[in-house]
Formats: sequence, C-alpha cells, structure tokens
Amino acid sequence: MAGTWDIKDKITAVHDGVANMKETGKDNNWSDTGCANHKLHLAVTGCMGIDKVTNNPISKCISAASRPAGNFTHSPLAAIEL
Repeated sequence: MAGTWDIKDKITAVHDGVANMKETGKDNNWSDTGCANHKLHLAVTGCMGIDKVTNNPISKCISAASRPAGNFTHSPLAAIEL
C-alpha cells in the first residue's frame, strides 16, 4: 500500500516494541523506532516492581489512569470526539 502511494521511503514506524510491528517495519524496509516513553515506563515500573495486576495502591492508580488513555487509543470515535 505504501508503495502504491509513493510514500514507502517516508515512513518511520514508532511503536511500543511489539514483535509484529518490528516485523512489519523490517518487511517493508521502514526506519524502525521504539517509543522512548514506553521504554521508560517499562523501566520505571519494572524497577519499582509494579504491574497492573497487583493490588497495591500505586498499581490501582496506574490502572485507573490508563483506562481513559486506552479508551481513546482503541476507539477512533472517542479520539475524534476528544
């Protein structure tokens, strides 16, 4: 598709580092950049021993704060309305 639109050499994939996104970039010879914010988040929460499934207060706050962001990320209609 990118070749059809003549934008193949203009694409840089920025993502959270999931394997399927890395593979897509590799298959299309796109520049591949991992999201620095996501990597920092993983490092900080890993060092603090925090994950979304534990029941400590910090995890509950993180989980509650991530719900609205997830809603706008996964719902194009909500993102448009925002």
